Amino acid sequence: MEKLIKYGLLLVILLICFLLIRFFMLGYKSRGSELGVVAFDGSLKSCGTKPNCVSSRAEKGPFFISPISFSGDPAAALLKLEGILAKMDRLKVEKKEGAYLYVTARSKIFGFVDDVQFHIPAGVSWIEVRSESRVGYSDLGANRKRVEQIRLLFSGS
Repeated sequence: MEKLIKYGLLLVILLICFLLIRFFMLGYKSRGSELGVVAFDGSLKSCGTKPNCVSSRAEKGPFFISPISFSGDPAAALLKLEGILAKMDRLKVEKKEGAYLYVTARSKIFGFVDDVQFHIPAGVSWIEVRSESRVGYSDLGANRKRVEQIRLLFSGS
């Protein structure tokens, strides 16, 4: 009887793990069309409809996050940002092109990838930001927390 309870409990735990992974896998997408600067206005794209994204280009609401302000030379601000990102765990700079910086972030437990983008439009003193999970419907606030941490490190250094 004790063995039966043990195996039943193990089966329940495995089922819960499967359902959690399945929940996070719903809405899986690979990176692609959401990345980069929109040619017609020279800014990052906004978010879609899933609550796993934040963007400084979003309308005010659940997807909106403020851009990162800086003073001085935009190239120096981008270098400073790149230095901060290089010191953060599980972040990897994938592409740097002009005033655009693309980074991937991996989650600690499952290794899910988030696409994080930064861009400084011409003639402004802020860095646009967009951070979105590739997998799942909700990110439980992970992208917002990451961007706010980067903002804190940027303003504090």
